[in-house]
Amino acid sequence: MADNSSAWTDADETVDELLLGGLKVIQSRSGYRFSIDAVLLANFVDVNQVTSVTDLGTGSGVIALLLYWRLPSAQITGIEIQPDMCNRAERSLQLNRCTDHIRIIAGDIRHIEQLIPPESMDLVVSNPPYYGCKEGKISLNQEKAIARHEICMDLSDLINAARYLLKPRGRFSFIQPARRLSLLQENLARQHMNLKRVRMVHSFKDREPSMVLVEAEKDGTGNTVIMDPLVIYQSPGVYGEEILQIYRGQG
Repeated sequence: MADNSSAWTDADETVDELLLGGLKVIQSRSGYRFSIDAVLLANFVDVNQVTSVTDLGTGSGVIALLLYWRLPSAQITGIEIQPDMCNRAERSLQLNRCTDHIRIIAGDIRHIEQLIPPESMDLVVSNPPYYGCKEGKISLNQEKAIARHEICMDLSDLINAARYLLKPRGRFSFIQPARRLSLLQENLARQHMNLKRVRMVHSFKDREPSMVLVEAEKDGTGNTVIMDPLVIYQSPGVYGEEILQIYRGQG
């Protein structure tokens, strides 16, 4: 359901409901728009004893807003390299009246040391690009291209930024295509990030996983917990019960 209020948007933008806590987000009609991936990630993260969060590549601020709904007393920072998306994120914060709890920084996570002090975060999250810069067809829309392909950073850059930001034993949660699991395992191990939790995401229960939710711990130890699979649809166009619970705020 969209609210195209001219008070908040221009002709190429919409105001869309997140269906949780009455939150709304401003998005481009023609550029990158969030999908269920962001909702799954925001629900997956362990928010126990978390007071400081950074969302790397925050886009229009969707995950930051969803985490604010779960952590209303935490201080949340979103970092985004694209100026237009930063502008929408800022207006989304104003629309939701949460500028005291969330801030948006325009910047390049490859130069994270210029943006935020080291070891200052309990939790880092990200819904990063799913494709290498030489994989697949790159969109002619620059906003979509940067959001979907590793044009402005790659997986190694992302994990390096997360490690820099996290306090000792801090957690990094992100989502990737399931086909990239071995790649992300290699990159996490290289930067001494211990894989703590893994959850495969299936569109339907009888299909191969399409995505994987991952939690890693900075300089952590111990075994990896393989969680039960998450199935999005029980039939075409019909969400499964767990997805419905997430949207009801019960996830």
